[in-house]
Amino acid sequence: MSRIPVWLVAALLAAAAFLPWLGSVGLFDPWEPHYAEVSRQMLVRADWVHPWWREAGFFSKPPLVLWTGAVGLALAGDVAPEWGLRLPVALLGIAGVALSAAAVARLASRRAGLLAAVALVTSPFVALLARQAIPDLPLVALSTAGGLCFAVALLDEGAGPGWARTGFVLLGFAALAKGPIGVALPAAAIFAWLLVTGEWSRAGRLGFLTRVGPVRLPLGPMAFLAIAVPWYVAMAAWPGRDESGWTFVQRFWLHDHLRRVGAGAHVPVQGGGWFAYLGWLAVGTFPWVAAIPGGLGEAVRTRAEPSDARGGLALLCALWAGAGYLLVGFTATRYPHYALPIVPPLLVLAALFLDRLVDEGPRRHAVAGVLGATALAATGWALARAPRLLTTLFTYDPRRSWPGAALGRPGAVLGVLAAAALIGLALAAVRRSGRLAAGSLVAASLLSAAWISWVHWPALAIHWTQREVFAAYRGENPAPDEPVVAWLMNWRGETFYGRNRVAEVADPARMREIAARPGRIWVVTEAERLPSLTGVVGPSRRLRVAGPTSGRYRLVELLEPPPVDGGAPR
Repeated sequence: MSRIPVWLVAALLAAAAFLPWLGSVGLFDPWEPHYAEVSRQMLVRADWVHPWWREAGFFSKPPLVLWTGAVGLALAGDVAPEWGLRLPVALLGIAGVALSAAAVARLASRRAGLLAAVALVTSPFVALLARQAIPDLPLVALSTAGGLCFAVALLDEGAGPGWARTGFVLLGFAALAKGPIGVALPAAAIFAWLLVTGEWSRAGRLGFLTRVGPVRLPLGPMAFLAIAVPWYVAMAAWPGRDESGWTFVQRFWLHDHLRRVGAGAHVPVQGGGWFAYLGWLAVGTFPWVAAIPGGLGEAVRTRAEPSDARGGLALLCALWAGAGYLLVGFTATRYPHYALPIVPPLLVLAALFLDRLVDEGPRRHAVAGVLGATALAATGWALARAPRLLTTLFTYDPRRSWPGAALGRPGAVLGVLAAAALIGLALAAVRRSGRLAAGSLVAASLLSAAWISWVHWPALAIHWTQREVFAAYRGENPAPDEPVVAWLMNWRGETFYGRNRVAEVADPARMREIAARPGRIWVVTEAERLPSLTGVVGPSRRLRVAGPTSGRYRLVELLEPPPVDGGAPR
């Protein structure tokens, strides 16, 4: 086992966690089908530069996930669109874990690298978002791996120039995943590290200039700019507008970046803030939250001496997490998944702490152990009482009803996992075994990730996807001219799975007008909207639920009432 490279072990572990049953469930409304439809439009319009949504431009996100989704759809077609859309995201996650683990192993130890790999793969934030065709996991995978490549160049005396060059390339693609945030956090962490340590002479190791013959050229920055900038320039020059009539600059830069930071945008429920993000980080790192206090202690106690690569890495990760926490704390727009970029540096710190704990035992780290056990107990208790906290890590609107009874007893499962981890930590303290403490968290995290990824996530899907509704619709063999209406819905899935031919209707008068047309009429709506649909249509139509009869969404056929003869039904 010791002969197998850390990066390969990490990649195999990530593949085993992320890939099984990846396409077995439909796309989760609203984000997955939204990006999926933009990817589909790239194929329909044969335009891979200007993203398109319905009848206008789509400017909210950079193109990386849109491009990978279009490639996946082109290969998978209508047979397995979910596989095609999600596989590139999972592969980027696997690559990010492998590179990050290799960097930690080089700067600290092989065991620390393996612990970091397990933590990165099994934390709920990563385990859930690695199975979603949205930009957040690619952003974090590329940004984290790129930043850690620069960490190796900065801290390892024997590192070759390839580490910094790889960092520039990865951060270039991170800028195409979700914008400048992919570059800003690792760059801020490295700058803060140089400022705190005063080791400015090490900045030359970051590959900003490369000797080519007698001259020194900025090959690394040029590679970054060649990857990151052209699409943004092309979009800024394009006169197209989105559904709101805004240009790319107005939508992407002014609204979706500056306004999100300063004023708030797109948030269905106001809230969040400094304290709330601590809770989301605890849920998103369960059960590794038990090792995070000790990991932060690793950073506090290091002197970051030039020869101490491990200590330098701990300090860098703490500054990285701190910069991310400051950013989300000050940002007016608040979603739980905005904390995701903070998670990898915290997990690396946790891995560094557990690596030390194995060697030194828990007795020397009693304070960190008590704080960690308290954090784990509080997080486990919260998840046992409110398991929907996991779902809010990756969904848009927390106000949507929680399908509790249909999911079995997820709170009991999470409570048992937390209790098992706590019992393991207690036994480790009694036996003074750091190995048992680390092993308890590893075992709990593997079981937790397996259950979340392979049991809980698929069980949730029927309540957040319209795939089954449109499968039932196709099974009815509708004629091409039969109208399809989404009643009181704008969840995006109706657009992707309906191939952009579903009319969204919220006006009762408009719905009655459609219902008055002769022939079959199909309606997609949420189960809770059926009474309002019945009331609007009235006696002019009978409603038949064509399928499915479970989950959030319903397919309804509007039937003409039976003919009458002399006032009596025939």
